[in-house]
Amino acid sequence: MPLNKHDRQYDLVVFGATGYTGKHTAEFVTKNLPTNLKWAVAGRSQPKLQAVVDACRELVADREQPAIEIADVTDEASIVALAKKTFIVISTAGPYSKYGETVFKACAENGTHYVDCTGEFPWVGNMITKYEKVAKASGALMFPQTGLESAP
Repeated sequence: MPLNKHDRQYDLVVFGATGYTGKHTAEFVTKNLPTNLKWAVAGRSQPKLQAVVDACRELVADREQPAIEIADVTDEASIVALAKKTFIVISTAGPYSKYGETVFKACAENGTHYVDCTGEFPWVGNMITKYEKVAKASGALMFPQTGLESAP
């Protein structure tokens, strides 16, 4: 990751950080990524996000703790503002077919790299069809389906 080689406020943002996958992602970032990482946790609830930050601080107290960003997929302007602040968004807010497009689109349009862990193949195909050219034009690298999912 090209830390400090971009002009964004954050290196990465974990969006949906108060859910199961988001909390584990924030924990992984806290334990494994460079301690000078500029990052944030994002979602709808300030108190729940603060609890995630507090848990990160308990894991590794001497590292840069994440900032808190309030953003909601039902408020496109808040998602666009979030995408413009960061180099990479890790989106953990699903189901993606219901909540994912606003974040995917904002990243594609604003040159923000995007990672998610969806297993929703039709949704991914739809996002590629709709936003591939936009992402290429903005320089955004889009990586859906980077996780492992097992469902009946």
